[in-house]
Amino acid sequence: MFKITFNKPAFKMFFAGEDAEGLMIKTEGRSVFFKPVPHIGDQPGIAPLTEKVRGGAQTIIEGSEEGKLFSLLKNPMGNPYFTLRRAPGGWMEAVPHNGRRHFPERWEPHIRVWPLEAEMMVNETRADEQPSIRYSDAKPLTYVRPEIPSSEQARETLRQLEDTLRGVTDEPMNEAFAAVHSAQKLITQFLSVCEANPLPMARTRKPRQKVSIATLAPTMVTPRSQRARALGRVSP
Repeated sequence: MFKITFNKPAFKMFFAGEDAEGLMIKTEGRSVFFKPVPHIGDQPGIAPLTEKVRGGAQTIIEGSEEGKLFSLLKNPMGNPYFTLRRAPGGWMEAVPHNGRRHFPERWEPHIRVWPLEAEMMVNETRADEQPSIRYSDAKPLTYVRPEIPSSEQARETLRQLEDTLRGVTDEPMNEAFAAVHSAQKLITQFLSVCEANPLPMARTRKPRQKVSIATLAPTMVTPRSQRARALGRVSP
């Protein structure tokens, strides 16, 4: 079982006005296509679609086709991102992200693949709300290539942390607790990257040495009579 999340630009571009309850998925060769549908029904190949609290959408993939679809959604470039582009018939095609950066820009419509396990789901049911599922322990794919700079990995972790905590103060306490719990794991991941790749020591200027000015003692002025007596000019 794994999760696919659609960022906010993707939701606005492909789902706005569709009133979608499910997501139809099809494959053609190595390509994966998505299409929002208004009703789930009993049709095969349709996954339930839920809107995320802070924008975007997400769906859970499980069943007999899970393994095949998960293998197709492994980006050969070593990142879990796929950009979306329009295809005929109202479909959207997932194209592996191969940009200069490890992740797409925020404004680009894209998806991200998150593998999940059964114990990672926290079922939260409130009396006055519909049951909601919060995947607090979702982890990104771990097949990051070793040649990706550690600084890029650290920034990606910080980006996930920022997205996790954005708007959390306005959510119910159980949602906030799950978000903070997830943020705690991201902080641990960030610190582990920093410990494995220590930051270079910042160059510091040596402090200027204070020049000690020796205080010269005033020269003793010998009285004239004593000098004359020492030279034998004055008789005692």
